[in-house]
Amino acid sequence: MESLTSVVSKRFVRTMNSAYFKSPFSFFHRRKGIQSVGPVYDSRWDWPTKKSGHNVISPKYGTRKQKNRREFRDYTGCQPTGYVDKTGKFIVVPEMIPEIVAPDLTNFELKPYVSFRYTGENETVVDEPFTAKKLFDACYGHSTMIFNLYIFDRNGTCIFYREWKRSRKSRVQASEENKLLYGMLISLKSFSSKLAPFDCKATVRSFTTNQYKMTYFETPTNFKFVMNTDRNAPSVHDLLRQIYAEIYVPYVTKNRLAPLNDEINSEIFASQLNDLVEKHVAFV
Repeated sequence: MESLTSVVSKRFVRTMNSAYFKSPFSFFHRRKGIQSVGPVYDSRWDWPTKKSGHNVISPKYGTRKQKNRREFRDYTGCQPTGYVDKTGKFIVVPEMIPEIVAPDLTNFELKPYVSFRYTGENETVVDEPFTAKKLFDACYGHSTMIFNLYIFDRNGTCIFYREWKRSRKSRVQASEENKLLYGMLISLKSFSSKLAPFDCKATVRSFTTNQYKMTYFETPTNFKFVMNTDRNAPSVHDLLRQIYAEIYVPYVTKNRLAPLNDEINSEIFASQLNDLVEKHVAFV
């Protein structure tokens, strides 16, 4: 009786029929060697703490009496697109064929999208997590890049501008472009507050067109950081916050030699900014 309570029963069923949508596997028997035929009903007794696993299927497995079946020789671990009937004919099942749907969005115009979130006094905004799909799209999908950066003071004056991969030049002067951009930000901020579904202080974070995405970050002192990126690029809102906290505050705000409310002409500021932006995943 004592020996019966110290062992554990293990039973399993395996099959070679592809219609069951299960990959075959082999197991090792001390007396019979590698077993690779099916379906087979097997039972065994093992110690409770014994670690038993299944060996990987390979053409080298086999014994003198029992060799691997032909189905195992080219087994790759992938599900087939059909099954083999009794006559040996391969029957294709349409439901088993993988299909990748990629719609063609060429020349498809998308209207600007405005996203806003509620930011309370005791609440912090957390960006969406950077998932594996976003990382795959950033590395192997459409090429992502960072185009340019604007910094506006509390009066709406552009005190710093830097571009990296902006291929198309603006058709208007730089001063006019800065005024248009600042006016659009003020309009979007008012627009998002009026359309809020409940009483809250809505803040514009970004909007996307069919060609680019503009991300907006405003500091407690009403300084505005605007960055244009590719529409497939991951979020750069944390990057703008990092530019403000790690570069703007040490080299501009805390710098007694830097004039207030004036253009930023510091070479150290520009150098640190380039190093930080080029390390971001969206900069390709």
